[in-house]
Amino acid sequence: MDPAFRFDLVISIISFSIALSISFRKNKDKQQTLVSMFSFLVAVVFLLKYAFFTSSTHIWLRICLGLLIPLPLLLLFVISTFLREEDSLSIELYTIQYIFAPILIVGLSTPIFNNREFVWFVISYVYGMLLFTFLNLMYLGFRSSEPSLKRRLFLFAIIGVLTVIFSATSLKIKESLSLYGLNSMFAVIMLVYISESTLNTKLLDIQEFLSRILVLVIISVFISIIYWIFVVLIAERPLDMVLNSFAVSIAIALLFERFREYIMKFISTYITARTRDFIAGIKRLQKEISSIIDADILLRRVVDEIFGSRKVLSCTFYILSEDRTYYRIYYSRGQQNRDRIDNINDRVLIETISEQRQVLIREILEKRYAQEITALEEGSGRSKTQEILVSLERLNSTMLFPIIVENEVYYILSINDSGLADTLNAEEIGALMELCEQISISLQNLKVFEGIKERDRLAALGEMAAGLAHEIRNPLGAIKGAAQYLNPANLPSEEAEFLKIIIEETDRLNRVLTQFLDYSRPYQGELSVVNLDDVLRQIIRLYLPTQDEKYKCKYSNEAGNTYVRLDVEQFRQVILNIIKNAQEAMPDGGVVDIRVLKDTQIKKKILSSVFSRERDTSDKVSIEIRDYGVGIDDKDLSKVFIPFFTTKKSGTGLGLAISKKIIESQNGRLEISSKKGEGTTLRIILPVVVGGEVQR
Repeated sequence: MDPAFRFDLVISIISFSIALSISFRKNKDKQQTLVSMFSFLVAVVFLLKYAFFTSSTHIWLRICLGLLIPLPLLLLFVISTFLREEDSLSIELYTIQYIFAPILIVGLSTPIFNNREFVWFVISYVYGMLLFTFLNLMYLGFRSSEPSLKRRLFLFAIIGVLTVIFSATSLKIKESLSLYGLNSMFAVIMLVYISESTLNTKLLDIQEFLSRILVLVIISVFISIIYWIFVVLIAERPLDMVLNSFAVSIAIALLFERFREYIMKFISTYITARTRDFIAGIKRLQKEISSIIDADILLRRVVDEIFGSRKVLSCTFYILSEDRTYYRIYYSRGQQNRDRIDNINDRVLIETISEQRQVLIREILEKRYAQEITALEEGSGRSKTQEILVSLERLNSTMLFPIIVENEVYYILSINDSGLADTLNAEEIGALMELCEQISISLQNLKVFEGIKERDRLAALGEMAAGLAHEIRNPLGAIKGAAQYLNPANLPSEEAEFLKIIIEETDRLNRVLTQFLDYSRPYQGELSVVNLDDVLRQIIRLYLPTQDEKYKCKYSNEAGNTYVRLDVEQFRQVILNIIKNAQEAMPDGGVVDIRVLKDTQIKKKILSSVFSRERDTSDKVSIEIRDYGVGIDDKDLSKVFIPFFTTKKSGTGLGLAISKKIIESQNGRLEISSKKGEGTTLRIILPVVVGGEVQR
């Protein structure tokens, strides 16, 4: 037997291994299935070729050619799974093969097969179609405007063209062992490139591919040396060879994964320099952020580091809005990004990233969409994948990383690396995913730390407030008493006006002091189970008669008789304060809407279930108080619950801060949403008391 033909057996074994390794994966997609079929077909073709040349039995040649004819068509399907819709291969390649492949397969079963020229025509047809496929791929690479995609397409096309050329040449020059070796080498390289790209979900660039080939070569040499030592040199009898082979196989199985990780780490550290530097920077950043105690500094440091690596065109953090209806830009570097991810235009994107809580990569989604497009019926509308791709295009982003704080996606890290010659590879994306996990942990710890600081601050504030109340109220009482004793009615008008100012300002300062004490004082009231509808109707009935006629209050209860646990007096204070703010926002008069919603109604009102976790909305009731006034600027919306922040000329800035504290002390939540020029909605969410507790 010619030693050259043994290369066919080697290719067949490697192809079978690739096909089996892909077949054993769980949840295979269309791309992986096609690659597995292609590898299996290549394995069978080379095995039949080996059988024909060693036995000269024509039945093997007939079957071999029969399986060889559909090979170019299957390759077309494999390549198409790596391409975007706009980069599809020429339709003529499909048409030619749909026409000629059945004719040639039928011809193999007729006497024309005995004609030597027909056999060579079949072989020429197969190699010609393979060559034209790779040349078309090269043309797509030449036409592509993205440097990274251009480089990947060129690499795949060059590997394919060289494989076809050497394979075709080796058939004509059978006596050249070196040519057969080159043919086998490029065939294996092409199969490995396709299978590794399947693992990576996108075509590899040359740096990624060379590093993986190097890992494969080093491991193969290492295993070969072990087998050679223990099986060939040491074994003297057949039984020794079997036992040694078994022992070595166990040793390799135990060491393989660890050795592979070590080799990949070694190559990443010492050979692929840019990847090494990027990952090293991310590792340094992970250590650094663990010691940062300010969320703003942390997020800005992350963006600056990633953008400074020159591996991305832009890097942006989006933060969830106060009313949880959209994400707005928090900090950004690089190319201009959209200023918000909203629940109207990007609903599917927000739902997907919040439910799956995994990185979204545009290239992977484009591949998924290419697979889905054939299954979609015409006129069926956009698929979810297409909606996400449209949103990513609007955001000018190639990947989104969710940052989870307190069990919700609170930040989104957006990265754009499209158009760069050196885009992020799988290893670098993996490092970014680890970084985002570290950011989530650090921000969660900062939340806890901020809570502890807030409690300590309030405790210190309470102690200070008690002293201030004594020191300030006594002089205030004396000042007011002295002013009232002088009696403005007995004085000339100008002096009387000054005395009135003294009395009014003393009263105002006393109110501020009272509110300050209320805010700093720990909650000391008692909660009781009450009918929410009765409480609200009583508040509205007592309050409205004292108000200006230009204001109306519209009340509706869609939750029925709902029982909650409240401190009624403090709850009344909250409702009256919110209604007062609503009326002040409508100086020319208007309607204040008060609505009570329950359970699923809350979910509908919060625009998307993305922003209302199940544990936060089940068995809860919402009181919404809405005005149609001037609204609040986005820049001020996040500050409205901060003590002493106010946009009013005469406000103290403590009303909403105290209201929020009261509601939270009663196991509820106070939220706000507003749009400039359209009005503001305050939403109080309270836990519902179940039947058994009501009876008690």
